[in-house]
Parts: sequence; structure tokens; C-alpha cells
Amino acid sequence: MSCHIEKSNKLKSILWEQREISRQRLIKLSGMNPRTVSKCMKELAERQLISITDRTDGQGRPSQYYKLRMKTLRLLHFTVTRQEIYAIVCDLRQFPLCLIREDFPQDLWQDKHPELLNAKLKSLAAEVLESAVMHNGFIIAACLEFMLPQQPPERVRQRWSDTLANILQCDCPVFNVDAVLLSQYQVNNHLDGRIIGISYREDIQCVAVESGHISESLQLRAEKVLDEAGMKNMSFANFIREFHRDALNRLQDFEAEDFYNVVCTRAIGGDGYSESLLRGYGTFLGKLFVKLAENLKPEYLVLMHPRQIVCDGVQEAIGQMELPCRILPVNFSSNEFILAPGGYLRRGLMKFEHGRYFDRQRIPRS
Repeated sequence: MSCHIEKSNKLKSILWEQREISRQRLIKLSGMNPRTVSKCMKELAERQLISITDRTDGQGRPSQYYKLRMKTLRLLHFTVTRQEIYAIVCDLRQFPLCLIREDFPQDLWQDKHPELLNAKLKSLAAEVLESAVMHNGFIIAACLEFMLPQQPPERVRQRWSDTLANILQCDCPVFNVDAVLLSQYQVNNHLDGRIIGISYREDIQCVAVESGHISESLQLRAEKVLDEAGMKNMSFANFIREFHRDALNRLQDFEAEDFYNVVCTRAIGGDGYSESLLRGYGTFLGKLFVKLAENLKPEYLVLMHPRQIVCDGVQEAIGQMELPCRILPVNFSSNEFILAPGGYLRRGLMKFEHGRYFDRQRIPRS
């Protein structure tokens, strides 16, 4: 990101906190030279983020004042799934104003044409900027989240981030969907301390938050525990292959990625064998929870998107053990998938509420 954009973002952060400020005070708080401040403020005024007025306070020359146009501010987040890409524009209340969805199968961009996704993101960003909700609107913060069976490589995430940051003229960090959901869950439920979430919809994945913000360092530590426990690639399908090969005959008509949903459907229908498979997988996950609790001592461990039978298996593994944290099973509504990213961006911008500015966690270039 260019030096000019970084300076502009610093000025926007101060404006966000102050709402209205004189030119002299903005120069003092930012530590920038007057010419740079004037140039940046002129650009922001042209993009409808702020209004500029001259005001005389008593005697002397008029002072220039900058004021945020609150009704014009927008939050933007993109979600990349296995089959689709969503672009959602929200207002500062984090309610959606516009949703754009396009089909885009993962194998198309990942296996055959890796540049196609970058081109698609450029196209979606341009479509957002040209939409009706962006008339006299300004994107104050943006992010991209992914809901994929495996975490994209660093170079891919960096490319996504750089592409959108250059088009939108603001930082665009890249997060796991579950991490964003978990951060909003912590704020909504007034939970303190560190939280580690485990999802198992495909491969087992760890996410982590602290004080309402995503913590990549805690996530990496949790992933190390997962790896050392031999559970890194233990999807439900691999669990079946390694520990219940007899079940493969019952699932031979289905793709491996569908094993979990098929077994869940059969269990709901009363199939006892399917119930035992899910409970066994829960017991397997419960052992991971014990290792995470003992090694990292978070305040909470969260089983994300669970089925009740799997939860029962987790509780069986924990039994009467006195773990140094609480275990919580958490599901999320469709609305939370839409609203949580907007909430995360809004929290990050509001220093006076949450103690910090929006701070992009830049992914190092590989």
C-alpha cells in the first residue's frame, strides 16, 4: 500500500473518532505537514466522505473545518465460497444495502485458471462502486472472508487483499468466515479473554479471537497443537477411512465430501450405526479440546456449527475432567453470516468504543 493511502487512512481514523475537527487540530493530531493534510482532505471531500466549511470563532481569520458525512459511509465485505462469491454493502448500522452474488466454482479458479478469481474480484468491486447504493457513498472499510475446505496459500490471500485495496482505496484484510463469526459472538455475548473455535465441516480448522478481534498468533498456536495431535487433516471422511473402514461400503455411492451430510441425514432418520459414527467423531474432537485446553489455557473453547450427536461425543470425551475453560457449542443463523463482517469492520473503526483503530493484519509476501 502506498504512503499516500497510509496517510489518508490515518487521517480518516482521526476523523472517525472526532466526527468534526479543525484543520489546525487535524494537523497537530496527525503530525503531518499542512500541505499533505489539505491535499488528502480535498480528495476525501471530492469522494463525498467529508464536508469542508470555513468558520470564524470570534475574532481573527476563518478556520477550515472538516466534518464526516455519516450517512454516506459504507462497509463492504466479500465472501468466497466453494461455488459462489458474494459482495455485500452495509451501512454503519451494519445492515445490508446491496448484495451481489455470482456463481464461481472453486475448481475453475483454483485448479485451472488461478488468475480468474482475481479478475472476478476486480469485476465485483467495480460493480459495487457503480451500484446505486454507492451514489454519493464512500467505503470506509472493507474485508474479504473465505469459506473454503482448505485455507488458501498466503500468496493467494495477499493477491486478493492487494487487488481490492488498490480498487477500493482502503485496506482489505482477508479472514476466515468462522473467525469473523466467532469475533462477533464474543462481543454479542460479552465474553472476556481468549476464545478458540473449532470447525469440522470438512477438514478440522482452528480460529481464534481475543477481546473481540481476530488473533492470528493464537490461531497459529492452536493449529500447532492440532498438527502435533495428528488431527490436522482429519476430516470426517478421513476419520471414516482411518477408524471405520467398514462404513465405506455404506457410503460407496457418495463422494467423500458428502459423507458427513449423508451420515447426519441417516442419523436423523434413526439409523443407530450413523449415530455411533457421529458420536465417535465427537469423542475424537473432544480429545483435541482437552489438548487445546491443557496447552493454551483459553477462557473458552467453541465447537462451531455442531450437530447435537457430535456435541454428545465431545462431552463424553471430556467427562468429569476439570478443564481450565468452558466448552460451548455454537451455531449461527443466515443473518449472522451477513451481519457479522459488517459488525467486525464497524468495531475496528470505533476507537472510542473498542480501544483500537481498524488495523489490517497484513499477510507477509511469500
